[in-house]
Amino acid sequence: MEALVTLKRYSYPSGRIDSLSGAPLEALTTLVYSDKLHFQKIAMLVFLPSVVIGGGSVKREVMEPILYLLRSDDIAVHEPALYALAKLISQDDKNCKLAIELEALVDVNRLLRVTTPKVHWFALVLVYEIIRMESFRVEVAKSGVIEALIPLALSKDDRVPRTLAIVLLEFSYTDETKQMIVEAGAIPLLIRFLDSLNSDVQLASAQAIIEITADYSYRRMIAKAHEGLEFTLIGFLSNPRLAPLAAMTLARLSVNQDFRIKILQAQVLLPLFQMMRSDSYQLIDTSIVCFATLSTDLSIGSTGIEARLVDRIVELVSYKGNEDLQIKSVVTLRGLAHSEQNARAIVEAGAVSRVCALVSQAAPPVQSEMVKFLCNLTSFEGLRPRLDRTELFETLIPLSLSPNHEVWAVSALAILQMIGTKDYFSITGVWNTPTGGLRECFVRYLCSGNDTIQSLTLIAISEWLEGEDHAMKNLITGSPEIVARVNEIANDPEACAPFPMQDRRNATSEDHRVATMVSAGLVVEMLLTTEE
Repeated sequence: MEALVTLKRYSYPSGRIDSLSGAPLEALTTLVYSDKLHFQKIAMLVFLPSVVIGGGSVKREVMEPILYLLRSDDIAVHEPALYALAKLISQDDKNCKLAIELEALVDVNRLLRVTTPKVHWFALVLVYEIIRMESFRVEVAKSGVIEALIPLALSKDDRVPRTLAIVLLEFSYTDETKQMIVEAGAIPLLIRFLDSLNSDVQLASAQAIIEITADYSYRRMIAKAHEGLEFTLIGFLSNPRLAPLAAMTLARLSVNQDFRIKILQAQVLLPLFQMMRSDSYQLIDTSIVCFATLSTDLSIGSTGIEARLVDRIVELVSYKGNEDLQIKSVVTLRGLAHSEQNARAIVEAGAVSRVCALVSQAAPPVQSEMVKFLCNLTSFEGLRPRLDRTELFETLIPLSLSPNHEVWAVSALAILQMIGTKDYFSITGVWNTPTGGLRECFVRYLCSGNDTIQSLTLIAISEWLEGEDHAMKNLITGSPEIVARVNEIANDPEACAPFPMQDRRNATSEDHRVATMVSAGLVVEMLLTTEE
């Protein structure tokens, strides 16, 4: 009773004591360690608001009484004790360290495995407050807490599954604890939570699955964990809150070919198209990522939606102010152009004209992807007659002056592929312009030191000289700088000093050098025959 009198003397009208030290703390401790449950309850009623409002780090003298109540056989004091401890930990990470040193995790483990759903919820809240701090996450996981979590999914208290999903999400942020929750059986549980009627449970579970699928080794496991998972995720695509997570999950799981086919069969394209038409960058971005992973199995024209998707992606190529989205759009088009049929549909959608209009002024990373896309299209021999070669030449020739080696090399390959069409009419129009035209390109290619580019250039020249178009032959024979370079290579491929932009890391092997010399020698013979 004396302790109660002391507390009353030091209490504010609200019931909060004015200090957690000295006489008030001594009185509280006396009540906590009493064998009377009534006194313990009074202690918590007074102690709890003081802890909640106090803030800052506390000493052992404050925390030990709380842990003592956690070890009580009477569950009536467990809830307020768990709540008080959770508040202390949320206020200062030093309190978390102290609680773990005082073996609070042992008590939490026990309470998670026994007692009532309401106590389970308070214990989960406490676990969440601890593992929000990454430095304590692994230690909590190794204490056995994770094994105690999974059975709580069946709790009748709606708060328990919601908090459990959030706790599993926190554990998924760290590689070691991610592995531990997977081994404990979290994947089937999280997938089951996706069907929850509680949107918070769905959201946290979807986020946790995204974190888990960041690890490639778990993707196949998740793809096979639940029959019909693809329908659940596709259903989320119409939910603005869940759609980005669902799209990214589908993208990651689609690395499994069987699951990718399931996704396509489940009619995923229409909801992806609707996401792409959104005003939300996040929805557009994640839908593009998802569609890109599916593109290698798509045949444009099999249904109307593919063509509409291509039209939309072509529009996104010129998405202003966002280089990342531009890159993803171009990469997606490249993935789609895996067949000549698809490439033709992409050309008909206006992709080439749009890229040609943008590539010269594009940022270097975007420019690099755009040039690769154009080169990919020119690789289809049957598609070349459908391309506007003049437009392509006028776009690609200036890029042969690019200081970026990749842009330079890929644009060169695209040009040389286009020359292979033997459509000499379009070639003569760009022989001298722009920026020196194909004539200067040939000089640069022959001086590049890149065996592939040199060889392709020599092949193009030899085909022109072997042909019957005298005008084309005259272009070569009338270009002394080209003839000189060919002669130099025929004598010694190293004699022609590379241009400054040339990256010599791709230096040719001795065998390639010999082959290049032989090719150049053949061209020299053709030049002599032509002159005769």
